[in-house]
Amino acid sequence: MRKVGYALMDQNFSNLRWTVDEQEDYELVKIIYDQFGLAIHNKGMFEILEFLEANSKVLEKNLKFHRNEGYEKSLFEDRIQNAD
Repeated sequence: MRKVGYALMDQNFSNLRWTVDEQEDYELVKIIYDQFGLAIHNKGMFEILEFLEANSKVLEKNLKFHRNEGYEKSLFEDRIQNAD
């Protein structure tokens, strides 16, 4: 069984894209994975955020996309297909 939960945070991270919808998203994830290697499985969100904060250029990889862009694109395409 999978559990889903929410955490209250002092800082707002909603400006970050935590999805892989575009090539640039993949490139960002690859940089993070290359940094931590297999040890990434033992890292927490804050360790990854510290790396990103120290390497702000990395975050520029996918900043041109807005949050939920892939989801909105999918909804739009579904509307076009269902209109036929």
